[in-house]
Amino acid sequence: MQTVYLDNNASTPVAEEALAAVRRCLETVYGNPSSLHTLGIAAERELNAARRELARLLGTAPGEVYFCSGATEANNTLISGVAGAYRKRGAHIVTTTVEHPSVLEPVQELERNGFAVTYIAPHPVRGISPQQVRDALREDTVLVSIMQVNNETGAVFPVEEIARAVKAVRSAIVVHSDGVQGFGKLPAPTGALDAYSVSAHKLHGPKGVGAFYLRDGVRCKPLLLGGRHENGLRAGTENLPGVAGFAAAATAAEEHRGAACERLQGLRNELVTAFEEIPDALVLSPPDALASTVTVAFPPIPGEVMVNALSEQGVSVSTGAACAASRGKRSHVLSALGFERRSIDSAVRFSLSRLTTEDEIRRVIELLEQTVARLRPVAERVLQ
Repeated sequence: MQTVYLDNNASTPVAEEALAAVRRCLETVYGNPSSLHTLGIAAERELNAARRELARLLGTAPGEVYFCSGATEANNTLISGVAGAYRKRGAHIVTTTVEHPSVLEPVQELERNGFAVTYIAPHPVRGISPQQVRDALREDTVLVSIMQVNNETGAVFPVEEIARAVKAVRSAIVVHSDGVQGFGKLPAPTGALDAYSVSAHKLHGPKGVGAFYLRDGVRCKPLLLGGRHENGLRAGTENLPGVAGFAAAATAAEEHRGAACERLQGLRNELVTAFEEIPDALVLSPPDALASTVTVAFPPIPGEVMVNALSEQGVSVSTGAACAASRGKRSHVLSALGFERRSIDSAVRFSLSRLTTEDEIRRVIELLEQTVARLRPVAERVLQ
C-alpha cells in the first residue's frame, strides 16, 4: 500500500542533511560544550557553529539566538520571562484567540496572576490588521504576542507590519511571534520583532530541539534554573546532536525555500480544486494561506472518522493541532474564527512539506472522493 504523509504541520520526516549532522555529533562530538578538555572544546565549537548558522538564517547576531528543547519551551520562556521582567512597567498583554496552546496557556496563567489580556479574534479571511493590534494597546501594555502562521488554517499574519505599528505607539513594548509554522517557509521577520520562536521538527529536523531569538537589551527571566548555559537564559546542557541537526535542516529549508513554495502552491491548488468539486465540502483556510496548509470540512462526516478512514488507506492527515486532536478537543482556532460547529467537527487538515510529491497529491484526491462518497451516507443516517 502506498503511504502518503500529509501531517507535516504536526511533525516532518527528518531530512538526510539533518540525520547526517545528528549521527556525526553522536559518534564524534560527544563532549559537554561546557567542559574545558579537548572533546568539550570541540563540542563548544560545534554549538557555536550551529548558533552562527541559525543567526544567519534568522537575520540576527549569534548572541541573540538561544537553544532550548522546542518552541513550547521557547514560547513559555519568552512570554512568562518578558512579562515577569517588565511587571513593574505594566501588566497588560495583547495576543490572539487563535494562538498555539504554548502561547495561550502561559498567557492565561499570567492572567490568573494579575495580568490583563486583550485577545484579538482574527477574521476567517482577512486575518488581523496592524490597526486592530494598535487599537488594543494600553498605557500598561508590556507584551504583544502574535503568531506568524496559524498551524491549523495556514493563515499568515502580518507580524512585521504589526510590530512596526506597535513600536510607533511605544517602542518599549516587547513584540514576540511564534514562528514555528513560518520559519523555513517564509522570510524570518526578526528585523521588526523583539522575540521569535522556532522549532526543528517542523522543517525536517529532529524532535526535542528548538531556538528563540531575543533582541539584545530585552529583559527576560529564565524559565529553567540550575546553570549558566545559553548566557544564563536557559539552564541545562545543550542537546548538541539536536542543535546540529536543526542547523542542517534549517539550512536545507532555506536553500529549497523558493522552489518549494512555488511547487507547493501548485499542489495546494490541486487539492483545493478537488475539495471544491466534492458536494458540501467547505474549505476553511483562507485563500491566501501558506501553501503548505489547507483545512477542509466534509460535513456531516466527523473529522476523526475521516482521519481514520484515510489512515487505513495509507494517508496520514489530522483533525487540526496534534496536541488538541490527541485529547479529542474541539478546535479553539476554528471556534474563534466563527465557523459553525458542524464544520468544526468535520474539519480535516492537510499539511504538505517540500518532500510532498505530485503523485501523492493525486493519490489523496482519488482516495478522498471515494472515502467521502462512502462515509457521507453513513454519517447522514446516524444523524437522522
